[in-house]
Amino acid sequence: MVGTSFVDGLELFEADEETKAVVLYCEPGGRMEEDAAEFIASGRFTKPIVAFVAGKFLENMPEGTPFGHAGAIIEGGLGKPSAKIRAFTEAGVPVAERMDDIPGMIKEMLA
Repeated sequence: MVGTSFVDGLELFEADEETKAVVLYCEPGGRMEEDAAEFIASGRFTKPIVAFVAGKFLENMPEGTPFGHAGAIIEGGLGKPSAKIRAFTEAGVPVAERMDDIPGMIKEMLA
C-alpha cells in the first residue's frame, strides 16, 4: 500500500496468525529501516525476521549523488546502507549478505 511504512507492515504481520516469518528488502535513503529496527528492538515484533539491504556500493559515490527516486538520496549520513545494517544488527535482526542467503536463513529460523 502506498504510504505504508515498515513499522505499519510489521504491526500487521505481528497480528496475523498465518505470518510465520518476515523478510525486509531495504534500499538506500530515508530512515524507514532504522524506524523498523527500533520497533523490533522494543520487543513489539516477535516473529522471525531477516533483512536484506541493497545498494552498499552507493556509499562509495559522492554525497548527494542522485541514484534513483528522490527518497533514495543519501545526505548527511541519513539512509546509508551501513547505517541500516548496523541498526538491524543492533536490534538482533540477521542481515543477509546476498539475496540467495535468505531462504536458508528463514528455514533455519523456522526449524
